[in-house]
Amino acid sequence: MAQVEVHINGRNYVLACADGEEPRLRQLSDYLDGRMTKLARSVGMVGEARLFLLGALMLADELAEANTKITLLSEGKSVPAEGGIGANDVQEIADYIEKLANRITVLAEKVAA
Repeated sequence: MAQVEVHINGRNYVLACADGEEPRLRQLSDYLDGRMTKLARSVGMVGEARLFLLGALMLADELAEANTKITLLSEGKSVPAEGGIGANDVQEIADYIEKLANRITVLAEKVAA
C-alpha cells in the first residue's frame, strides 16, 4: 500500500492508495485543490468544513450533469449545448407544437359547428 502526500486548500494530507495509483491520486488532488481554491475565493472565509461541503456539492452537481449527458448519448439523443437546447430537442418541440396546433384546429372546428 502506497502513501501520497497531497496539498488541498493550503493543507497537506497523507493518503493511502494502491501501489501504482499515486499519479492518479495526485492528479485528482490537484484538480480538487484548484476547485477548492477557486471556491474559497468566491465564497470567502466560511470555515474549512463548510468549504469542503460546498466543494463536494459542486463536484456532485458536475457528476450528476455528466451522468445525465452520458445517459442521453447512450440513448442516441443529443446533448444540449451549454445554456441551450440540442437539435433533437428543437425538433421534438416543433413536433409537439404542431400536434397542439392540430388539436386546437379540431377543437375550434367542433366549437364552430
